[in-house]
Amino acid sequence: MEIAGRVATWLDLALVPVRGRDRTQLRVHAVGGRKGGCYAVSMDGRWLCASDGSLTVFHGRPAAERFLEVAGVEDAASGDPSTAGVHCDGRHLGLCLGRSGCLTGCRESRPVAAFNG
Repeated sequence: MEIAGRVATWLDLALVPVRGRDRTQLRVHAVGGRKGGCYAVSMDGRWLCASDGSLTVFHGRPAAERFLEVAGVEDAASGDPSTAGVHCDGRHLGLCLGRSGCLTGCRESRPVAAFNG
């Protein structure tokens, strides 16, 4: 999946509770097809990416919801599924839901430290 134009960063997401939730449109999109089980988040129409510009991909919607919860965002609408093929295959920053509800890097992804907010 090519990320064209401006993206939203984790820092942008962290400012949502400060700016006010009603001023930001957050959506969770299925991106890996039904078999892939991957999801991505858009913020005001921009894909949520890590600081290095890589798309943040969540293995399962509960992982995306936990990430948003850690950022102080309790609700996000469902977005249209993306037609671009995205897989948790190491080309994107993949986060999975681990034990005790903590987020951790997926085995197929680049390493990332676990965090529980």
